[in-house]
Amino acid sequence: MNHLEKALDELVSTSDGKISLMVQSSTGFKYAYQATDIFPAASLIKLGILLYAEMYWHKHPTCLSLELPIDRKVSGAGVLGLLNISRLSVHDLLGLMISISDNTATNTLIDYFGLNNIQQWLQLNYPRATLQRYMLDTTAKNDNLIDATTAFKMMVDIMEVPKNEFIKNAQNWLRHQQSQYKLPAFISDVSKSIQIYNKTGELSAYDHDVACFKKGSLIIYVTVLSHFNISRQTNLNRIQNIGKVVMANCTR
Repeated sequence: MNHLEKALDELVSTSDGKISLMVQSSTGFKYAYQATDIFPAASLIKLGILLYAEMYWHKHPTCLSLELPIDRKVSGAGVLGLLNISRLSVHDLLGLMISISDNTATNTLIDYFGLNNIQQWLQLNYPRATLQRYMLDTTAKNDNLIDATTAFKMMVDIMEVPKNEFIKNAQNWLRHQQSQYKLPAFISDVSKSIQIYNKTGELSAYDHDVACFKKGSLIIYVTVLSHFNISRQTNLNRIQNIGKVVMANCTR
């Protein structure tokens, strides 16, 4: 067992709830802990919507410029629920959905693409991801679901497919993700030159993050899904330390 594996074992073993973790580095290092356990997806499901949109864009290349009405405003993450904006392009809605996890933007896109269409596509391409409700739909009987292996694969697919106009946009939105207080929180302590691409998710008692870290030719993917029983701050510290120890060991 190498030093990094031991450090990760210690971090996951101290969880006061439930945690799933996957790490993979271009150096060949791989680590998985309870990676197939299913969790409420929270905002990680937005990666699935983004990937569906990429597929749709190939068939309808002008869709990004199409303006949609903003008429399903909700609270929570994002800004559209607070602004007097009546229409936005699909391009801008996707950017808001990923970079600031805007729930109103997400619901507008779900309306446009069709919840059932997205769900059917996910079942074919990412069968352990499930879209069953809109963001902040408290009346829905079923939640959106995902596991670490699927969130991990979604990030890899966005980062490693041949680049096109859509993928360049998607990577740029992830690169400018505004929520970097989980896995990337201590990365600047390790190196100032690491590029960060990530997407977070959270619900009451749940915190998730999926990230890609790049430094030169080094690429590291980390996915953590977690449920905590007692202290959110303790759980966040654990996630932050996972990101820190992974980068510290892989950049030695």
